Amino acid sequence: MLIAVIVLGATGVFGSDEDAPAEAKAPANSAAPSSKPVTAAASPSDIATPNPTTNPTAVITAENSPQFAALLQLTNTCDASIAAFAGENRGRAIQFDGSVGAIAPHDGATTRFDILLGAGDFSETSAQGPAFQFNDVNTTYDMHYKGETPGSIGVGTNLAITAEVQDYNPDQCLFHLKPVETVFR
Repeated sequence: MLIAVIVLGATGVFGSDEDAPAEAKAPANSAAPSSKPVTAAASPSDIATPNPTTNPTAVITAENSPQFAALLQLTNTCDASIAAFAGENRGRAIQFDGSVGAIAPHDGATTRFDILLGAGDFSETSAQGPAFQFNDVNTTYDMHYKGETPGSIGVGTNLAITAEVQDYNPDQCLFHLKPVETVFR
């Protein structure tokens, strides 16, 4: 019985009306009478803010992603949820307030660095969130500074960070990011 409905439905959809008289053919833009109510288009205030799970171009923040908000509160930098988040959001932009926890030369270079970042304000006694890292960056050009910038960046500097998710290294417990925009705060 199901096959008959599909065949009849397909015949109705794909059937030809070449032999029908011109007055019997409905114009393409005409609407058949319907008992369904007509609704007006949504106003801008009715449209929801982009959800990062449904809008792949939306910047992920703690405000629009409960998963990212929870990640920023972690105290275990090797938590399995970090790898899952990084895998699901590779190539996406994230934004958070963070701080510089450590800076080291990248492979002995004098102008390239590995910068360890934590979530929230800098503290010498505690850290929260994943161990984010900008790997092999120049602190002048690669950071994409916006706004007023001091002469240098160092351990303890508080930043507003927008970065692209790269990957998570579970052996080192490092969540690699690529800087998109860095603002001193």
